[in-house]
Amino acid sequence: MKKMIYLLLAASLLSGCAKDESKPVNQEVEKPKEKQIEAKKEEPVITIKNLDGVVEFLANNGFTVGTRDKMLFTMIGATDGDGVILNDQKVEMYEFSSPDDASSKLETMTNQLDGAGEIVVNGKFMMVVYNDHSAKDKLLETFKNFK
Repeated sequence: MKKMIYLLLAASLLSGCAKDESKPVNQEVEKPKEKQIEAKKEEPVITIKNLDGVVEFLANNGFTVGTRDKMLFTMIGATDGDGVILNDQKVEMYEFSSPDDASSKLETMTNQLDGAGEIVVNGKFMMVVYNDHSAKDKLLETFKNFK
């Protein structure tokens, strides 16, 4: 009786280890295709919407940034203002509380500058570039592209 139980047990164990004949042995398993993701080349996006962001944007567009000094920005109604050395020459930058505030100061500032340079407003930011700046045109154009 014990032999019979051992034989049945052995037979059941061996049948569990038997090869499955329903699938061919050499069948290749299909590998899932890898997804190819194309990286989009985009320019770095500056998310800082203050004077630091403007200066970083200019630096990322090829301008050499030197020292920065605080300007007397409250005298013109700005919320912030810096004198920044760009490509070894000084430029003034101001931040206003709104684009309307910046635009409203444009005429007054232009009259005070009296032809010694050019003033450009971009949103709530204003830049004063003097005529003797060696990269004046490129600087003004780049500043206009800041978003």
